[in-house]
Amino acid sequence: MASSIELAQFLLIRAVELDERGRWTESLTFYQDGVTELLKHVRGLSNKGDQQKIRDKIETYINRAEVLKGKLDEKKKMGNYHEQIEIANNEKGVTYEKLFGRFLDENVEQIDVTDPYIHNKHQCYNFLQFCELAIKNCKNVKRINLLTTYADRPQHSNKTARVKQEENLKQLQESLRKMKITLNINYSNTLHDREIVLSNDWVIKIGRGLDIFCHVPEFSIGFTDLSLRPCKETVVNIFHRASLIK
Repeated sequence: MASSIELAQFLLIRAVELDERGRWTESLTFYQDGVTELLKHVRGLSNKGDQQKIRDKIETYINRAEVLKGKLDEKKKMGNYHEQIEIANNEKGVTYEKLFGRFLDENVEQIDVTDPYIHNKHQCYNFLQFCELAIKNCKNVKRINLLTTYADRPQHSNKTARVKQEENLKQLQESLRKMKITLNINYSNTLHDREIVLSNDWVIKIGRGLDIFCHVPEFSIGFTDLSLRPCKETVVNIFHRASLIK
C-alpha cells in the first residue's frame, strides 16, 4: 500500500498535468486530494525542518488551486467553459464518478438525461448506476427526466425488447419514488443527441451516452465494478453555461 507521501506525489503530478491540459475541474479534485495526503504525511514528521518543507509545498499547491478556481469562476461567468476528456478503446479505470461525479453536488435539484440507447438490460443497468451516483452526490435532487427511444423502433421490430425496457424503467421509477425522487420517462422516435444537463448549469455531452462500457458476462470481473471493465472509445465534452433555458 502506498504511503501518504507517495500517494500525494502521484495525485499532485496528475493535478499539474490536468491543469496544463485545461481540464481544470479534474485538476482541482487532484490538488485537493493531494494536499489532503500531504497533511497526513506532515503530521507524522518529527523534524521541524521537514515539516516546514512540506507545509511550504502545501501552500504552493493551495495557492495554485485558488488561482485555478478564480479562472474557472471567470469562465463560468462568461458562460464559455469547456473541458474535454478522451477515453481510449479498451481503457480501464473509468467510472461515472470519475468522469462527472464532481459536478453532481447539493446544488442539483433536477437532472435531464437525453440518451437514445437506454434499451437493453445492460443499458438500463448503466442508467440505474448513474441514478445511484446522483442520489449519493446530490442530496437535494428531486427530479430526473429521461428522454430516450423505444427499443422496438422500426429498424428493430422487437416488441419483447420494448416490454422489457418499460418494465426495467418502471421498476427504477418506483424505486426512486420511494426515495421521494420523481423519474419522468419520455420517448422520441427521432432522438440522436446524448447529453446530461444538471440544474447547477453543468452540461455533459458523451459521444456514446451512458453506454461507454464494453459488454462483459454476468459473474465476470468488471460486471459490477465498472472501473475494472474496458471502455469503448469516446469523447466526453463538459460545458458550463451561466444560465440554462429552464
